[in-house]
Amino acid sequence: MRGFFVHVAEVTGRVLAEERSRRGVEEYRSLVRSIPGGFVVLFDEELRYRLADGEALETFGFTSADLEGRTIDEALSPDRAAELRPHYEAALGGSQGEWDFSIKDSVFHLTAGPVRDGDGRIIAGMVVCTDVTVARRSAAVERALHAISVMIAGKASVEQVVAVVAERLLDVFGLDWARVVRFEDGAPPYVMALLPEDRSEGPAGRVRPGDGSATGYVMEEGSPVIVDYEPGESSGMYEAGIRCSAAAPIDVHGTLWGAVAVASSRPHRIDDAMLGRLASFAELVAVALGNAEAWTELSRLATHDGITGLPNHRSFYEHLARETAKARRHERPLALAVLDVDRFKLVNDNFGHPAGDEVLAELAGRMRESARGEDVLARIGGEEFALLMPDTSAEDAVSVAERVRQAVASHPFGVCGPVTVSVGVSGLDEATGDLVSCADQALYEAKRSGRNRTVRWMPSLTFAGR
Repeated sequence: MRGFFVHVAEVTGRVLAEERSRRGVEEYRSLVRSIPGGFVVLFDEELRYRLADGEALETFGFTSADLEGRTIDEALSPDRAAELRPHYEAALGGSQGEWDFSIKDSVFHLTAGPVRDGDGRIIAGMVVCTDVTVARRSAAVERALHAISVMIAGKASVEQVVAVVAERLLDVFGLDWARVVRFEDGAPPYVMALLPEDRSEGPAGRVRPGDGSATGYVMEEGSPVIVDYEPGESSGMYEAGIRCSAAAPIDVHGTLWGAVAVASSRPHRIDDAMLGRLASFAELVAVALGNAEAWTELSRLATHDGITGLPNHRSFYEHLARETAKARRHERPLALAVLDVDRFKLVNDNFGHPAGDEVLAELAGRMRESARGEDVLARIGGEEFALLMPDTSAEDAVSVAERVRQAVASHPFGVCGPVTVSVGVSGLDEATGDLVSCADQALYEAKRSGRNRTVRWMPSLTFAGR
């Protein structure tokens, strides 16, 4: 009879263990149902689901009945089972693992770990899944704002800031494509930044009012919009593989500055909630771009002359120092021309200072057009200009200076008639003093010998003032 009682004890122990397990599962189920936006699964050493419950389970395409009582190989696709098996086996081995999974525009954080009894023995594995979409979106926006703020604090240009904005659009919204478009009065809209860059030659790299694109709609209406593309639509987006896009306006100081846009290769990927987030992001971008443009304007005012738009005295000498150091380091030629308007005081006295300012502005335009693209033209005094010519010998610099001088003298200036300039040229390789002093001596010689001419510095010239 002893064997009988041993057998009864074994059966009773299994029944009690199963009952405790069942009660434990039900306790877990009650706990899971009190946690919003996620799910929990319990699995045994055979990787069989003992419990699967929670609000987010159906987001992954399952119900409790689909999983409970089945192994992962029976319940899941081969690819998904292979993906999860290492996490499950590690949990049963006593380790804890974490990973993120994105589905249907939501991000979930999953944690797999062991379940232990009162004696510390591992009796099951458990996966807890929580919806972290809002937290991840907030973190992405914070990263974006930080990156943009760093750019602005570093006095980056608007173009540099826009490039970072496009990068962060992809980070925040996780779609396939992003662009920032600039709208300007009297000019066609243009794409300032586009990611991925290999789309730049396609329709994503072009914008036209009324072209059927989300950005074109924003340009016309000034409000956020979602556009789903169908075969044959006018913008060519569908043929380029884009199935839907959204755009929101960037309003800087009450003016429609441009738009931010995102797009997906999957149909109906963008919903109203995402459009709302894009519009909010555009508002933040507008503040950033307003600050960046303010920095750019302050920088321009500090380094450029207000009448001619040319680099000013301070900016010129910064250029001169850099180019002189570079020329000496690489043993390259460098030349300078100093230009002074002949008898400019008569222009101001006879026609007034406003007319004199107009002459200076037109003069700067003529000289800029006649100079070369690599040259630095600056206004360094009242009616005095400088033309810095990198990689140019004194002989070649004379030819450039003569072309500029002739451009000034070739046509009269409005009400005041003809205006001329005198020019002094010096080269770094032959100057005995600093470049500016030698060019100034040559300029004095041009004035002394009749004005409206170009003189190259030579050692025989001495500085006697003008």
